[in-house]
Amino acid sequence: MSEHIISHTIRGARGIYLMGVDMWVAPCKMPYNEGVFITKSYRDIYPTLDEFVEAVAKNMCNGHDGRYLKFYTVHND
Repeated sequence: MSEHIISHTIRGARGIYLMGVDMWVAPCKMPYNEGVFITKSYRDIYPTLDEFVEAVAKNMCNGHDGRYLKFYTVHND
């Protein structure tokens, strides 16, 4: 069984978020699995990805970990 990690732009991640697919979000210099795993509970609080990003980016992004967020989905074969 192998794991495939796919990185998404903010544009692609918006659609994935609205479809209800769970995904990871992390500052750009951090490994994906050290970020936040977005599940339904986050989507209930933040109806759009832009609202989620606005709420968490200021606390997650910095000069050391990365100044912007990256979005990932993980697929297991």
